[in-house]
Amino acid sequence: ERFDRALGYYLSIGSSFMTESLPLLEETAVLMVNHSQEKLALAEVAGNKYDHVLSLLEMHQLQYVLLNRNYSFVDKSEASTEPPIVALIMLVGLSKAGSFLMDCLSPPDTKADADAETETTNSSNDSNLPLDAIATQLASRPKLLYWFLFQVFTKRPDMYVKFPTTSVPPLTITNLHRAQFSLFLDY
Repeated sequence: ERFDRALGYYLSIGSSFMTESLPLLEETAVLMVNHSQEKLALAEVAGNKYDHVLSLLEMHQLQYVLLNRNYSFVDKSEASTEPPIVALIMLVGLSKAGSFLMDCLSPPDTKADADAETETTNSSNDSNLPLDAIATQLASRPKLLYWFLFQVFTKRPDMYVKFPTTSVPPLTITNLHRAQFSLFLDY
């Protein structure tokens, strides 16, 4: 539990104390997607200072903390903090967070009720971050959602085309396709 708290405190740092760099991070995300070469060096806004947070996540399989909205373990209003995925991106930068998210990405959770019951007992699933859960967190930051969906499209296209139980994409995937297309038109 102490590692959970440590990760929560790091995410709180990313959420609370790095908010001034969030607009720059969002603009860099759009530039990365649109292949603008002139400012891609800005992708690592946070530098290497918090890279160890990714090691903490992987070593102790704490990815499930990224799915919890209240990661700070403190009674704060949810409106004052960023979602955990946004806080992680602010801590470690776009390229490292992107690689980490692609490594931990899993298909959308179509059996949310069944998985909610087995979430506490199934430790092998702790290292997976469902595509739709990440997209839901990034929905409040459309530029980061645009960047993330582009990462999925280019680095994990299997999330868009392989569906083990049906030949028709699930509704969540179809909605993400619509969102990606809309964001592509916007940016």
